[in-house]
Amino acid sequence: MDDSSRLIVSALGRLIAAAIRQRLALAKRLDTTATEVLALHYVVTATATAPGQLARALLVSPSGATGVIDRLVRAGLISRVPVSGAQRVALSVTDAGRELHAQTLAPLSDDVDRLVADLPQSDRRLLERFLARVADHAEREAEQLVASAEAHAKARVAAAIPPPLVWG
Repeated sequence: MDDSSRLIVSALGRLIAAAIRQRLALAKRLDTTATEVLALHYVVTATATAPGQLARALLVSPSGATGVIDRLVRAGLISRVPVSGAQRVALSVTDAGRELHAQTLAPLSDDVDRLVADLPQSDRRLLERFLARVADHAEREAEQLVASAEAHAKARVAAAIPPPLVWG
């Protein structure tokens, strides 16, 4: 790997670490958990999120997701919306949730907009293609890690169940 590649990889790592720290700091400021901050962000940025989708995204059990959802609903940040079909309920951000997100998680977007505006149009196109490829790759990796974590958890549970005793 050449020096410029190392610098790009390092910058992406710093960006990811900074995003994690921002969510942790916001959770501390709001006296909540990082999982709830991430859940709010997920509901704000997704459309018609089902509780099961949120559970998978957060790597929590369905009952764990229900607890997170209940706390965000009580705080007035999201709501459960009835929908037709197999999904039955979708999660929707409230005006208060959208405002909190805009005040706390979105300011970086405004700063990034200004940084992007300083780039020549040709650089923007190149950067967009590169970052889209990185994001696609990161999402695929995340899905693989989620599947691996779920399989590992199921294997641990299966290993903890003693085999039936056979009386002879």
